[in-house]
Amino acid sequence: VTGMEEGEGGWRVALEGGGGVLRSGKVLLATGLVDELPEIPGVKENWGAGVHHCTFCDGFEHRDRPWGLMMEDPALAGHMAFFKGWSGDLRVFTNGRELGGEALELLRAAEMPVEMARIAEVIGAGDGHALKKVVLADGREVGIESLWLRPKQTQSSLVTALGLALREDGAVVCDERGESSRAGVYVAGDATAGPAQQALLAAADGARVTFGIIRELVMGTMK
Repeated sequence: VTGMEEGEGGWRVALEGGGGVLRSGKVLLATGLVDELPEIPGVKENWGAGVHHCTFCDGFEHRDRPWGLMMEDPALAGHMAFFKGWSGDLRVFTNGRELGGEALELLRAAEMPVEMARIAEVIGAGDGHALKKVVLADGREVGIESLWLRPKQTQSSLVTALGLALREDGAVVCDERGESSRAGVYVAGDATAGPAQQALLAAADGARVTFGIIRELVMGTMK
């Protein structure tokens, strides 16, 4: 979908590649979010294959193995102990950010080694599932099987172009039926989930909102 325009009786949805225009009374956006990964060689190439975001999605497969935790924001220091539920071999990487004071004390109390050198490269194990090591800017190499980070996220260009209202955390504002601030435009999944992003939750949300849309169409309750 390259664009949407509101018109009489609903929406005109343009498709790329000369696919024409679809007309619909209601539209459900299940676009997810755009991950803005750090500009570190090897991160993009190993995203989902050793470099991960969600421990509940991928942590079990890497349990009890050496983990690297990317922590560029000192405010996350108190959150690092959360990862001990999956592995006791944890190392924090600040990617060149100097830590001190309370943040460093929290990590030391949790018995987590801290690497403050900038990460020069992330190297995969070659199996498509894990990492081999992280190479630091000072030349040192640290063996880890997985690297966990929290990427910045933005909404898709469709959501932005429609000017849908967003919450403070960047999620699309929707009512209990999944309808956004634009009448006839519904949103489901990660785009409206906030921090609770999981494939299972997104799929369930899509089903929930779809059921409501179909019921409105069938029952003739379109606005």
